[in-house]
Amino acid sequence: MTDLIDLSFNLFETFYPVVMSLFWIVGSLFYYFQTTKRQPDLAAITDFPGVSVIVAAHDEFATLAETVAAIANFDYQRYELILVDDCSDDGTPALIEQLREQYRGQLVIRAILLHQNQGKAHALNQARAIANYDYYYVIDADSLPFPDSLTNLMRRLISEPKLGAVTGNPIVRNRSTQLARLQTLEYMGIINNIKRSQDFWLGRITTVFGVMVVYRKKALQTLGGWNERVMTEDIDATWHLYRRAWRVGYQADAYTYILVPESVRGLYRQRLRWAVGGLEVMQVNLRHFRRFSWVEQLMLGEMLLSHLWAWCFVISTLQYLVMGWFGESWVKLNGQIILIYLLTGLLTFFIGKMTARATFKFSFSDSLLLPYYFFFYWVLNLITALASEFVIVFGQTNQGRWQASDRGK
Repeated sequence: MTDLIDLSFNLFETFYPVVMSLFWIVGSLFYYFQTTKRQPDLAAITDFPGVSVIVAAHDEFATLAETVAAIANFDYQRYELILVDDCSDDGTPALIEQLREQYRGQLVIRAILLHQNQGKAHALNQARAIANYDYYYVIDADSLPFPDSLTNLMRRLISEPKLGAVTGNPIVRNRSTQLARLQTLEYMGIINNIKRSQDFWLGRITTVFGVMVVYRKKALQTLGGWNERVMTEDIDATWHLYRRAWRVGYQADAYTYILVPESVRGLYRQRLRWAVGGLEVMQVNLRHFRRFSWVEQLMLGEMLLSHLWAWCFVISTLQYLVMGWFGESWVKLNGQIILIYLLTGLLTFFIGKMTARATFKFSFSDSLLLPYYFFFYWVLNLITALASEFVIVFGQTNQGRWQASDRGK
């Protein structure tokens, strides 16, 4: 019996990452060919409804003007812009008034100035209350969406009435440090593949990107708006939509440039926030497991397995180190397995590169970072997954409040 347990443990720990990587690779390829065939049908959609573009800002004086300029350059015809300042003290409120004057006659800009910092979800809900249109395009105040991003997202949303929300594809624009360049590889080679494969295989994704997502008003009303009590309102909204029989999709040709953290501390804080938000959502929705479709149950199960794998990896590593000194270890990690990890990692990356837009601007020097990238991605996610469990257990979440941003320019 002990031998069987040891074998099961080893098989799970060894092959779980490989199986998931193959799932992403194949699904991403099929997504690419499927969307190529579907493109003429989506392009035929030309009758677009009005959209309320919402940008919530807290201390975004350095980035907001660029974001508004990108929004003003949309090829979409009917949209308004709602800027919400959540109690900034860096001159953002004055900048908003300046931008309203600057774009008067070109772009309808409405402003909400809040006098108490209550977080992004609260700011979004204030904008929702005054929005004139039935679709909400939520963009971060440091994002630079492409001119056709809203059009591409809306084509997908209009074509599928069951979609409650659809998100787009972030591209890292600050690449002056090695850490930022590693994140460029991550978004292109891992995150993009995961979203594409989930959308193809399951018709759903684990979560929208909060930096760029369109919500259907009718769907968001069933939730009562964004949840102001959680750390990540985008993950929470995704799973609340699933509980109400809506779907959420990914549109890979809707792009936005984003700024990413350029310090280890800043990146860790960002990813810990994501991990805590995901764990909060998983914890809540496991209680409602039977209310989901089998596809969503499968997604929740995979989220749980990823946390179990993290503990398996830590336990086996410690056991390997200890027993390596005092006896024979039960962990068997030979050269063939390491080679499989390396090959699946390389294949995942090159599929992401092959299907990515040229604007990712991947260079030869970036390819030299690939070995570090594989190590970086897995270790970072391992550490933040485990750390998030302790944050949840000890109740140290920040209830959705804004955090100081660490990002390059």
